[in-house]
Amino acid sequence: MSVVSRSPEASAGVAENHPQLLARLLRAWSRQQRSMLTLKSVPAGRYLEVDPEWAHLVGRDAAQVTGLQDSELFEAGVATALRAADQTAMQQAQPLWSEHRFHWQGRAREFNALRVVQGEVLACLWHDAADERQREAQLRAAHEQVEQL
Repeated sequence: MSVVSRSPEASAGVAENHPQLLARLLRAWSRQQRSMLTLKSVPAGRYLEVDPEWAHLVGRDAAQVTGLQDSELFEAGVATALRAADQTAMQQAQPLWSEHRFHWQGRAREFNALRVVQGEVLACLWHDAADERQREAQLRAAHEQVEQL
């Protein structure tokens, strides 16, 4: 088996030459991972596009979310935290990872978010970590019970 090594410049060319293919790949991967995608306008913080999963999270259709800000979808504290993370990402040259924990629709929510800015558009990949954290806690509890036997 041979391994082909590419320079970063060559890899960047793949992305530049096949943006639609990479967009399809990202959407398929994010759905399989139970992640969500959003695009926002940098200056106004308004949603330009959201995938159906994000729209479902906020209890609306994707078309209804377009043009709205977080303050129109979430409680004030959540909206302020999301906007602060967006503004931090806008000042970074590199992608920014962050964690968000809040109560939404009667349950604790935990998200890992990856934000990337290009020009005046902020792209965010959201991964719902609450179920994973719950499974981890259940495994720890089960392990502790076994150790007590």
